[in-house]
Amino acid sequence: MKNPIVFLALTTAAFAVIAQTASEVPTVKITANQNSYSSMQTYEMSPEEFNKFKGAYTLTNGMVLSLFENDRTRYAQIDDSNQHEIIAVAPNAFVALDKQLKMRIDLSEDGKGRGELNYILPPLFSSEGQITNGGWMLATIHK
Repeated sequence: MKNPIVFLALTTAAFAVIAQTASEVPTVKITANQNSYSSMQTYEMSPEEFNKFKGAYTLTNGMVLSLFENDRTRYAQIDDSNQHEIIAVAPNAFVALDKQLKMRIDLSEDGKGRGELNYILPPLFSSEGQITNGGWMLATIHK
């Protein structure tokens, strides 16, 4: 009869030691990078300025980047993919609020544009139901 009581007492003591040891484990606090577009410096681009950028741009990979506006909200779209709401971060640079793309477009006096586009490619689904990992694309912009 004494053995079960001793066993129970030792087990309880062991759990108490384990619980105390677990609470004494040093912890390291890691904070995430607060690199959000809402906290980054933006450029207040007038509607007249954005009108110069609106239109279609050919990318070096054959895709087409379109910049347009709907109810004062600015968008970028590559071919028939999703529309990405964009904001200006410089007189010639834009980023998507969903962090899927960023671009720089330098306009010449004749209205033609050149620049770069960084775009995160979404995963693709094949007809067999397989998923191809996305990636990112860097393309040169021409208008």
